[in-house]
Amino acid sequence: MVAWFGLRGIGTLYYLAYAIGEGVGRERGTELWKLALTVVACSIVVHGISLTPLLDTYERALERRKQRAARGREANV
Repeated sequence: MVAWFGLRGIGTLYYLAYAIGEGVGRERGTELWKLALTVVACSIVVHGISLTPLLDTYERALERRKQRAARGREANV
């Protein structure tokens, strides 16, 4: 879950700021900002769309795990 909802936006902006600070140049820096903001916006959309289905799947898996654990405890009694 953490890998899916990682730090795409902050990481992208951090590395972009680092590159610009190292002297990428004004024209290239402008292109990189546009690209970075597009990537971050797409990431927000994709993660927003996939959040509910992914969490539903995760909750079902947790429920199955709890049920198996409960059956295991009952069998040991």
